[in-house]
Amino acid sequence: MSKDEVANFEVDPDGSFLYWPAHDIHLGWSQFLQASKPMDLLKAKQRQSTFNIRYGESIRRVRMAHGIKQTEVVGLTDRQISRIEHGSRATHKALASLAAAHGLGLNAYLSELADD
Repeated sequence: MSKDEVANFEVDPDGSFLYWPAHDIHLGWSQFLQASKPMDLLKAKQRQSTFNIRYGESIRRVRMAHGIKQTEVVGLTDRQISRIEHGSRATHKALASLAAAHGLGLNAYLSELADD
């Protein structure tokens, strides 16, 4: 990000994270702490990787159960969906596109993923 883009952030109303809307980036206070403690950063990455893989598998199962092809999700390429389903982090925008493809609101879609 450029310096101007870095300066264009919002603080969550409850103060739990910073948000850069132009890039759909959220940065919580724990990430700030991890930057100063390499071992904490490593542990967080290991947890996140496991979570993202399981989350991606759930996204794939739900998509397939609904009979939706990767190429049918408006706003995402099949390559982006494949990456998410194999463990890359899903952004808010990506999850909203997936929810819309399922004919669901974002909260309903996230609930379905959680129930999978």
